[in-house]
Amino acid sequence: MSDSSPLAPESDEVEAEVRRLFAPLTADQQRIVDVTAHAFFVSDRRWPTFQHVEVEFDREGLDAKAVLSTFPLFVGSVRYGAFSALSWWGNLRDETPLEMSLLGLHHYGGPFKALADTLVRDILRLLQVFVEARQSFRTSPTEVGQLELTSTEALGRLRQVQHALPSADLLASFMKSEPPFFTSGGNRSGGDAEETWTWMVGRSVLDYAGVGLDLEEYLRRLVAKYRSPQSSGARAIASPLSLPASLGYLDTAWRVVPQHHAHLVVMPSPERSASLAFNATSREEYLERISAIGDVLKSLNVPKGGAQRGGHALERLRAYLFAVLALESRPRVTEALDRLDLVRRIRNGGGHAEAEPDALLAYRSLGIVLPIRDWDAAWETVRSRTIEALDALRDEILSFVDTPADDPEK
Repeated sequence: MSDSSPLAPESDEVEAEVRRLFAPLTADQQRIVDVTAHAFFVSDRRWPTFQHVEVEFDREGLDAKAVLSTFPLFVGSVRYGAFSALSWWGNLRDETPLEMSLLGLHHYGGPFKALADTLVRDILRLLQVFVEARQSFRTSPTEVGQLELTSTEALGRLRQVQHALPSADLLASFMKSEPPFFTSGGNRSGGDAEETWTWMVGRSVLDYAGVGLDLEEYLRRLVAKYRSPQSSGARAIASPLSLPASLGYLDTAWRVVPQHHAHLVVMPSPERSASLAFNATSREEYLERISAIGDVLKSLNVPKGGAQRGGHALERLRAYLFAVLALESRPRVTEALDRLDLVRRIRNGGGHAEAEPDALLAYRSLGIVLPIRDWDAAWETVRSRTIEALDALRDEILSFVDTPADDPEK
């Protein structure tokens, strides 16, 4: 690696971490990589459900979750490994897509190896498209601008290769899980079609300038950028899902319902929303994360229906879901929305003096002791409780697909 790299990650710790991620797999690890990737390529580039992989392993007398728990996982301000689920493998559900990262595809050794290597290179080439776009970005001397790339523009810049390009939605599926993309800004697509997107291009992509098609260098830059100096002795916090991913899955479940044509989750500030994937190492970072999740909750795009009487988006969502879901869903929906309301109250207490007593009660309800001495631990508690609530809502909304209800607007 040249000395002109923006990060110049030459430390022994970075190199050791990269070697650990690239270490040869055990036979069982290789088997789960091959089963997952094979199913992906024979299923029109769609990730298999965890149930499919688990059933295959059951037939061979193996425990899929136990095998996933053995994979090396980089733990810094982001987490990264061969599978997206490595940091929450214990909470995998039958219907959860078992998604692999670029590193995971690199480890694949089956009959579609050439296709897997080509896909890895295409995602790395896409990253360089983002880098080049940011390098050529120019702004007005007096106005703030935002750089965005559409899927059409991105695919257009990739078309110099001879092989068929990945679809826009396949590219997006990796962009949502590969750190350079999801920390850059995120998807601002306002359309209903999954095959198109508009992505914010933040300046953080410049850290990957010159990576080219070198996956090892890509991992080296990633580790150097996101590693925590104290990570060797830091506690590992198990989270069932990253917060941005949980929001994304909720939005996907919402749009599975036939009459839901618009997104439920709208990111008012993609760059701030991307920060929800990070830890909070200071009071300032904690307040920023709390404010960001509060903005997302306030911006939920709830359609008309039910006994809505205005108010916060969470109140309107409660009225809407009560109208469309079966009666047996109400207790879980109530619990989930009450938990999200605690987060809203904490957020309000952070910026409004008159809301502080209410925020104090909300902190107590979440089990957070005041005064806060460990900001990262407090944020992890808020984040994990938010994820649990979002996942519960997702499950109940998906139940509506099989349980039709009356039109909520009647």
